[in-house]
Amino acid sequence: MSNLAKRVLVAVFSVPLILLAIRQGGLCLLVFVDLVIVCGIQELFQLQKAKGWRPQRVWGTLAALAISWEFFFWGTEHIDFILVGVILLVLFPELWRRDSGSALANAGSTLLAVFYVGCLSSFLLLLRAAPSQADSGNLAILVLLSIWGTDTVAYFVGRGFGRHKLFGQISPRKSIEGSLGGIAGALVVVFAGSQTILPLLSTVNALVLGFIIAIGSQLGDLIESLFKRDAGVKDSSRIIPGHGGVLDRFDSVFCALPLAYLYLKLAGILQ
Repeated sequence: MSNLAKRVLVAVFSVPLILLAIRQGGLCLLVFVDLVIVCGIQELFQLQKAKGWRPQRVWGTLAALAISWEFFFWGTEHIDFILVGVILLVLFPELWRRDSGSALANAGSTLLAVFYVGCLSSFLLLLRAAPSQADSGNLAILVLLSIWGTDTVAYFVGRGFGRHKLFGQISPRKSIEGSLGGIAGALVVVFAGSQTILPLLSTVNALVLGFIIAIGSQLGDLIESLFKRDAGVKDSSRIIPGHGGVLDRFDSVFCALPLAYLYLKLAGILQ
């Protein structure tokens, strides 16, 4: 089976389940986000290990999960306590570690993993639960669909028409043509959503949101490519057939989701 066929097959089975979890909300969505966090942070720890660092896998994973639980149960009500706790939880154990190499590299890499994977992915919980002028379930679904729309259109446009490299030193296969196609894909998805499932989303807000999601999605993809290139690996893992690892599949989500959430807050769509 070709790599493209595997990607399509995985999408056919996984996308409806993910959208169902978002639509359902509650503990169902929390379990999904926490699965992404646990798998994704282990993959990032593995990349860091390839660099010779020794991140704190257990404490780092618990700290990342604590952020998702804060967002789910209390929103951002206790986020100051959570942030202080996360930092101390990572720093204190270094005092007792022996023969662990650089404490600066270990603590820094652990905190990067906690906030990159744990914090950024947990914005899906905030987006789903936030009081909104529109249906928050449909809003979260539309954001995720537009992220996937960016990735999908960018992939096919780049594959068919890509001639000019976007960031050749980081990801040689990504092209300017593919990037522009991805932006167009996000704009179409969000605009279509504003005309169907989210009629309260104005055309201007829809277009701005689509552009922000497209840029964030592609930045997230490039950031993860930078991490993998630095670690000297092709995929973060092989857990998802045709896609690689959880980081490979959700790298776009990690950056696009928080940016979409912040714009929706600034635009007054989320209360």
